Amino acid sequence: MFATRTRRRFGGGLLAAVTGVTLVLTGCSSSSDEPSQTDSPTAATRTVTDSSGEVEIPVDAERIVTVHHIATQPLINLGVVPVGRGAVAENAVTPETWQKIDDVPVVSNGAEPDTEQIATLEPDLIIAHNCIDDTDLDALRGIAPVLVLDIAGPGRADWQGRVELVAQALGLEDTYQQLLDDFDTRAASIADTHRDVLDRETFSLIGSWNPGTFNTYSAQSIWGSVFTKAGARISPAEEAAASAESSGEAELSIEQLPTVLDGTVLLHVTDLRGTPNAELEAVMAEPLYRSVPAVTTGLVFPGGKDTVGGFEDANYNLDVFEAALKALENEAQPS
Repeated sequence: MFATRTRRRFGGGLLAAVTGVTLVLTGCSSSSDEPSQTDSPTAATRTVTDSSGEVEIPVDAERIVTVHHIATQPLINLGVVPVGRGAVAENAVTPETWQKIDDVPVVSNGAEPDTEQIATLEPDLIIAHNCIDDTDLDALRGIAPVLVLDIAGPGRADWQGRVELVAQALGLEDTYQQLLDDFDTRAASIADTHRDVLDRETFSLIGSWNPGTFNTYSAQSIWGSVFTKAGARISPAEEAAASAESSGEAELSIEQLPTVLDGTVLLHVTDLRGTPNAELEAVMAEPLYRSVPAVTTGLVFPGGKDTVGGFEDANYNLDVFEAALKALENEAQPS
């Protein structure tokens, strides 16, 4: 899960570009072209631009701290394990990832970093997000360079861009490109293999993070974009409702369940063990939920995580989506 999901109001965006590599010379003599005995070695930095501006990052950064799992997952995708991390539930990651991060010190609850603990880890780089309080960001910048990832606003949906930005910061663009190519190839294969089903069905998506409400997702949202990459068509009423928000996600009242979730198939949020969260289970127990078209026909399937943090989440979502498509292959065309 991202930072606290209470009545989210989004603003901001994600800009990701590497603008160059800089050589920072320290201890240079001003009186001679010849280096002195006391000159310090040349330190190379890489200039990366995030939504807060330019960040100078050591090219040999090894000790990396994340303050949220939205930053941890890209690192793990790229083959890097942080020395400090944001909290995450075990069932929100794969068993393989949990094995890698279980013993890594937790330095943040996702919203409030423990700056004193982070300082003791002597990081070369800290990866934060754009919902962190400015005071905390300033404190973090006093410890090490800080790369800011966008998890709110229009940039929220760009999960691939966040992984790419981290890759740029660490000089791992080739690794990122391979991950992207593999994901795109797999999504295209799913779309080709199940074209008949995808042409026949429309998909509604449902999550919930606050009591008495449910969340909807457009084709361009962080969750919906994974399925549309694999050929899904989001149902018209849901697309219209969710597209009204810059993030492509809208939080609506329970009364709107039957009218907004108008797809022939319904995918619901789960963790990476296939279990819905408590708020969503409460929504699914509502009498109005039973009036949702796909619920009345029994075409309801798990859809994975709506807070896609990287390729681990996205590929899990493709796993469950493909399983749903296989189950739908023998379904008759809805009347």
